[in-house]
Formats: sequence, C-alpha cells, structure tokens
Amino acid sequence: MNWLKKLFNEKKEQSKHKLLIIEDNASLLNVALGISEERSEELLNKCNELYKNNDCLSIALQKLVDFCNHTNEIVFSTLIMQKIIERTEAKNNFINDIKKLFDNE
Repeated sequence: MNWLKKLFNEKKEQSKHKLLIIEDNASLLNVALGISEERSEELLNKCNELYKNNDCLSIALQKLVDFCNHTNEIVFSTLIMQKIIERTEAKNNFINDIKKLFDNE
C-alpha cells in the first residue's frame, strides 16, 4: 500500500502548474501572460492547424499542450482554441440558417 501512496504523491507533485501574470495592466492577454507577438502568432497558427486536422478535440488539445512551453502558453492556446470553435460553430449555424431560407422557397 505504501507504493500506492508514493505514486499518488509523485503524481501530485508533477501536476503543479503556476500561471504567471507578467504585466497586470496589459490590455492584451498575450502581453499579460508574457507571450511575445511572434509566439502568440505561432500558437494561433498551431491552434488553427490542429483544429482543422483532428476530428477529436481531445487529441488536438493534447497535441497543443505538447507544443506549449509553459502553463501561460497552455492557458492562452486553450482560450484561442475555444474562440476558433465558437466562430466555426457560429459560421456553420449561419450557413445552415441561410440554406433553410432557400430550401423553404
């Protein structure tokens, strides 16, 4: 039973992540998290690529986490991925609504 306790404690230690706010008064999230403009563009491009190329969101997110170097990048990328999903769903809903209008004629 001691090995189980030891394993649990090791996992507990490994899962500690810290979000670091670099600039409290920043108006942009990437600046507040200390992510450069270039890196934020890389993360955005990676989010788009993974969303388009993976049918399963959990796989895309795992690959995204593997691409990130810091907890701040994970937070930033996850929020970007959510925005991509929301916009894609809104676009699809809009297209479907337009199709319904023309199908009823």
